[in-house]
Amino acid sequence: MTATSLAASGTVAQTVSSDQTLPIGALVSLSNSSGNRAELANTANGSRLFGVVSEQASVSLADGSGGTTKAVVSGTTPTLVSDMNGTVIKGDPIAVSPLSGVGMKAIVSGPSIGTAAADLSSNITGRRTLADTSGADRAVNIGLIPVQISVAFYAAPKEDIIVPNFLRSAASAIAGREVSPQRIWAAIGVLAIGLIVTGVMLQAAIRASLSSIGRNPLAAVAIRKGLFQAVSVTVLVLTGCAFATYIILSV
Repeated sequence: MTATSLAASGTVAQTVSSDQTLPIGALVSLSNSSGNRAELANTANGSRLFGVVSEQASVSLADGSGGTTKAVVSGTTPTLVSDMNGTVIKGDPIAVSPLSGVGMKAIVSGPSIGTAAADLSSNITGRRTLADTSGADRAVNIGLIPVQISVAFYAAPKEDIIVPNFLRSAASAIAGREVSPQRIWAAIGVLAIGLIVTGVMLQAAIRASLSSIGRNPLAAVAIRKGLFQAVSVTVLVLTGCAFATYIILSV
């Protein structure tokens, strides 16, 4: 069953008006000016999250204000969602995002539009390049997936794994988004193993070089060459560990 075919299945919508263009599937919040005026939802106005724009609804409620745009407030309807906060799968809570009108996976407590009823990976329709928290460009996939609409406050599960704030901030800066404690500690583990391995390699190479020079001072050139090779291998290992750490945090 496609996202569109679910639009008219048990949905309740309310008509709203807006000064903005509200595309189908966009998350909308109520504006401050009036109770029936809507605007594209984002993290700045998420506290006023209202519903999702749709062409169809089983029941449509009008408040007599003349609004013609339908915003689904209950039921399952196609919704614009991105993988800005990680891959979205069926059952994930959907929150507002910095990208106006587009939701993302909820991983921290905050306003939620509802629950994903399908995986995003099989419904991607476009891609946007956005700047992450560090200022670097990052590609974000966007798709239209069915979401069970139920506007509420999502309370993130309490974390049993404690992560110091400075590590959490560093991981978020690297990934450009919030990172789970499990990923943070996994990345630290990989980096720590790399440092230990390279430290042992360097120590063994230096010790062997000093011992060889003591036995045969004329072999200094060959020994320096061997030490240079050991340092080069160490740098490659550290680079590989740093890359693996980045992949763990950002994917």
